[in-house]
Amino acid sequence: MEAKLRVMIDDRIEKLVLPSGIPPTVEELQTVMKENFGFFKEFSLQYLEDYFTLHKSDQIKH
Repeated sequence: MEAKLRVMIDDRIEKLVLPSGIPPTVEELQTVMKENFGFFKEFSLQYLEDYFTLHKSDQIKH
């Protein structure tokens, strides 16, 4: 099932379309994001609020 994520990068907002849905692990999601947005440095994922740490990709609502 296709998933669409709203991605905030510094002061801009991008849309990430995942035709096969959200990957099963956070590491795989980070790899997809690196490929799509050309990230070279490590980054952290935050979901909904600043104080929530994403540990499993199934915590993301489809």
